[in-house]
Amino acid sequence: MVAAKAEQRKPRELAEALAKELARHPDIADVQVAGPGFVNLRLRPENWVRALDLPLAQGERFGSHAPREEAPIVVEFVSANPTGPLHVGHGRGAVVGDALVRLLRAAGQRVTAEYYWNDRGRQVRELGRSVAVRVRQLVDPSTPLPTDENWYRGDYVCDLAREAPASAQFAGLAADETDEAARLRALAALPEDDERFTAHGRERMQSAILATLAKLRVGFEYQESERRIAESIAGFYAELERRGLARVRDGALFLATEGKEGEDKDRVVRKSDGEWTYFATDLLYHADKLRRGFGRMINIWGADHHGYIPRMRAGLGVLGHPPRTLEVLLVQMVNLLSDGQPVKMSKRSGDFVTLDELIDEVGVDATRYIFLTRRHDSQLDFDIALAKRRTLDNPVFYAQYGHARLSAILRRAEELAGLVPEGARDRLAAGLGRPGAAPIPESALALPEEHRLARRVLTLPDAVLEAAEAREPHRIVYFVQELSQAFQSYYTARWKQHDDPVLPPTRLAREALAGWDWERTAARLRWIRAIRTAVRAALGIAGVEAPDRMEWSEDGDREEGG
Repeated sequence: MVAAKAEQRKPRELAEALAKELARHPDIADVQVAGPGFVNLRLRPENWVRALDLPLAQGERFGSHAPREEAPIVVEFVSANPTGPLHVGHGRGAVVGDALVRLLRAAGQRVTAEYYWNDRGRQVRELGRSVAVRVRQLVDPSTPLPTDENWYRGDYVCDLAREAPASAQFAGLAADETDEAARLRALAALPEDDERFTAHGRERMQSAILATLAKLRVGFEYQESERRIAESIAGFYAELERRGLARVRDGALFLATEGKEGEDKDRVVRKSDGEWTYFATDLLYHADKLRRGFGRMINIWGADHHGYIPRMRAGLGVLGHPPRTLEVLLVQMVNLLSDGQPVKMSKRSGDFVTLDELIDEVGVDATRYIFLTRRHDSQLDFDIALAKRRTLDNPVFYAQYGHARLSAILRRAEELAGLVPEGARDRLAAGLGRPGAAPIPESALALPEEHRLARRVLTLPDAVLEAAEAREPHRIVYFVQELSQAFQSYYTARWKQHDDPVLPPTRLAREALAGWDWERTAARLRWIRAIRTAVRAALGIAGVEAPDRMEWSEDGDREEGG
């Protein structure tokens, strides 16, 4: 229709001429002209069968793309204050961030995963004070607890207090370094605001947080410290003040954000008492990211930070950077259920389920997979009982079971090698991908549902690009779920409804194997290898293992005869 004017022909007439030529192409099964000049094409099924060579050749790299010549991206996520263990809400942000990094890399992007430690300020000092109070309690249990709401009450603070005497922060404090009681008494005599309590608590919590994240298969190429950033903060804002981008009013320093990104006023960066605001250090930190050469910044924040986005973008605008250089994904709450009842989370009271406890209870794979079953900005109900269940209503079990079943079919095909009639052994070898085996005719994979599944497998590279562009790693989990469901439905239907299993049933007499359609079986085995490759590659992007063996699925395959 676009070309019709230049060709001086009616659109439909031009479409019919084009359709006539396309109909001669060997890969096209049918061409139809519709409406004013649309041309609808249907490819021959053999094209999809032939295209399975791609996943079979690429293996676990299937779905991934070549590196792109674009500016690198930094993804900052978790960045929880080092004042306590990570809770379940942090865990969702960690998994979303890590899966996004894996996804962007699969899409060909250069990506750095980064953690920003908010390791200065009042909250960290409150942790130090809380440790000091618990140290005094260890020496004198009658020591009264603070009555304010700022201190940290969790049991982990008691652990920090017990570990304090051995901390390098307090080396040389007691005359007798080998007497733990003497070291503890020396610590208890220190004032609550002694910086060493803060440093001890901060460092131990940082180590604990990184250990938890490592358990969750989350790692970072770079870690930044707010304390380090703050070292250059005075000079940074003095330069902005010199350029007229910041001005002093009533003793405080304001950044000229009014009118940018919807901001209705200038924002304070240094309070009248001389203390720098969190916004001041955050803006300097983001400016430093750009200085390090990143072309785009993606932050994973909790949903309660929604109002902070315009402020940060306005600040970047003041500095002369495009505000949309900063992208923010807001992660909604996790409703953790225990026996049908919600579990409350509060770092200050200590009444919360830690991420470590969740991982220990349900496993890494279930934790990661379930966190990715919903879009990041949708609330998520995490059912612990369901996550532990080894049944097909557990989404991660269902996905991993699908991969294990595919693997079990291929293993059983290997076991059949000694029973297959001699003339059919080359067919079986071809289906299993043995080098030197004769090609399998594309027409041997004949069923429409087999062709549909082949097409679904081949959509993974596009799914990766689309999910990366949308910043939605949960789409990869959806791909796995849909592909697994489609194969399970096919597998069960061929065996139970059509008496047409992928492999000959174990009860089949040896002599009857001679009449088995080994060419069709070979085509199906090749197809199954491609499906398994796609499932494994997609699970890898999600950071979830793809087991080859699961006891339940192994039994099921043997009972059903493959």
